[in-house]
Amino acid sequence: FGVYNTEYRTVADVTHGRYFFELTTSPNVLWVDMSNLDLSPGAPMQTLDPDDLTLSGEVSSQFESLDAPPY
Repeated sequence: FGVYNTEYRTVADVTHGRYFFELTTSPNVLWVDMSNLDLSPGAPMQTLDPDDLTLSGEVSSQFESLDAPPY
């Protein structure tokens, strides 16, 4: 086994429905207010690039639709 550095930290606030994410290589902390996302059955999949250094703060409006893989 090797030694591995910590690349990110996350915190889930299940009481208030928020998910926090921080890359150790970025000065910004991101969080998502889960109530702002459409998580209903059949809703489109969405994605967010956490390596985007322009992101900061609450980012639920920054998610982009993603095509579902064919099965």
